[in-house]
Amino acid sequence: MAASITLLGDKISGTYAYPCVSCIYNNFTYSRNPFAVGNSNVETVLTVGSANTEVNFNADSLVLTLTSRVVYTPAPFNGPVFTVLKGNSFGSVIGIHDNRHCSPCSPISAYVSGDSLFINWQNSGGYVGDTIEIDFAVGGRVSDFTVGELVSDPVPGPIAGAGLPGLIFAGGGLLGWWRRRQKSA
Repeated sequence: MAASITLLGDKISGTYAYPCVSCIYNNFTYSRNPFAVGNSNVETVLTVGSANTEVNFNADSLVLTLTSRVVYTPAPFNGPVFTVLKGNSFGSVIGIHDNRHCSPCSPISAYVSGDSLFINWQNSGGYVGDTIEIDFAVGGRVSDFTVGELVSDPVPGPIAGAGLPGLIFAGGGLLGWWRRRQKSA
């Protein structure tokens, strides 16, 4: 029987996008970043402004637990973005279980694009202890490329006629052509 594909052991980094999906917000931190997904209760704590959220990835899900009362603005995108640096991809989001006690609670949305998970909690919020669980159909391995590594193409082999011998041969041919042209004129 084949082993199931999980996120356990994955190396993941986190950012925070606000007010748009491609806008990185400057007033956020993660207590560990990047971090490894393990069997621990909390891999890292996200702090945005003065609001804290515990981040706990499991084999095929993510549980976000609010440890501060929070209300997020209605910007087009407002939320964390997690990227798998090494390991299995998130695959796709197959469920969002929302256990928040805010009123009104705007729905949380989440989607995967490439190796990144985008969670949008715009115009939302919650109380201490409220949770958001996102379930995945975990995908296959991502490349082992990690941030900061350079990926280069193989160096091509020598090209025939290049270098000093090729230059001498081409110069000799040009000199021969010029001399023939001089004789015929």
